[in-house]
Amino acid sequence: MLLAGLEWVDQVTTEDVMAAEAMTAADLCVCVELGCALITGRAPIDHGGLLPELPDYGLVVYCADNSPAAMVAELVGCLRRDYA
Repeated sequence: MLLAGLEWVDQVTTEDVMAAEAMTAADLCVCVELGCALITGRAPIDHGGLLPELPDYGLVVYCADNSPAAMVAELVGCLRRDYA
């Protein structure tokens, strides 16, 4: 963002999801999430190309041998559909 001439503050990643949601909802920060993580009341920002593109990312998913097969299959299906 600095290369684009935009002032910004580096926010530390938090495990407190509620704090991150509250900060975003109050317009105190911009949050980067996977597309499937959109929460009611929040929407992607149409920045018209003013923000830099995010780099490609990779997802690695592991599951335990005793994981419910139907749940794992559903998750894998969602990931393949939305991120393939």
